[in-house]
Amino acid sequence: MNFSTLIHAGMFFLKKRKGLIFTGLAMATEIAAIIITAKQAPKAEKVLIPANKKVTKLKEELKDDEAIANNLIYPEEHKKEIRKIQKKTFISLAKIYAPVVALTGLSLTFIGTSYKIMRSKQLALGAAYITLDNAYKSYRNRVKDKIGEEAEQDIFRDMKDVKITRTVENPDTGEVSEIEETIRRANSGGGWELFFDATSYLWSKNGRTNWETLMAKQEEANTRLKIDGYLFLYDVLEMLLIPKTTISKDLLVASRSVGWIYDPYDPTRSSWVSFGISDEEKHPNEVGKELFDNVERDVILSFNPDGNILLDKNGRSFAFHVKD
Repeated sequence: MNFSTLIHAGMFFLKKRKGLIFTGLAMATEIAAIIITAKQAPKAEKVLIPANKKVTKLKEELKDDEAIANNLIYPEEHKKEIRKIQKKTFISLAKIYAPVVALTGLSLTFIGTSYKIMRSKQLALGAAYITLDNAYKSYRNRVKDKIGEEAEQDIFRDMKDVKITRTVENPDTGEVSEIEETIRRANSGGGWELFFDATSYLWSKNGRTNWETLMAKQEEANTRLKIDGYLFLYDVLEMLLIPKTTISKDLLVASRSVGWIYDPYDPTRSSWVSFGISDEEKHPNEVGKELFDNVERDVILSFNPDGNILLDKNGRSFAFHVKD
């Protein structure tokens, strides 16, 4: 490896970590400022203590009405002397703490530079996410057009036949027996999909209860979206009381930045939180009907987030949509 290659490698390393480097420099200069402040404190005391004594004495003399009346004290001269002492003290302190002020200013400059670098990276990531998300959705739509929506959903969810054993009770005889049956189950929850099953503290063996519970939570999510102007997927997961240990790490991490924006005037926003079990009129779709009509029914909740709302397509934070 020649010298030129080493230089280029070093420049690449520094450029890649510019934000971190400037943050480190800001911390270092601020620590240095604190240390110098502590060291300069005795010098500052030597200036302040005598000055304060002089000013205090002059102010006490200004309260002596008898001396003023006998022209022993001239108030204007005393006030002028007080201002002179204060000015001299300020200049002395400014000289003592000049290095501290310089280092603090340098630290703020480093912080500002670091913020700009991090912000530019965040905007670049947001733009990249939007590009990839649009390409991904476009790809899925083309696949649906080719093979059909149901087949595409099966592939997307990695649907497989799974044999399960259920315990059933004969309503006439009360006899309990086990039966084996084959069901279709997703091997993957897809992008924004999640199983609602017995792992949730809200889940019930009764399908109708589950339907009513989920619809109530969906309504609660939409109410929060309209009131706050935004809602993160993580908030919805917490509403459903699903233990974090049962949620995939990828979904859990993404839920911190993925969510909804309430902006009914923006056609690119759904402005409506859906669990994938009903339409906006609260009528059950096929998934909702199956959930309603079956006991001990697990269901895949298909959320419809707008995408990453930490940065929208215009590079603005979700905070721009927060309602007062």
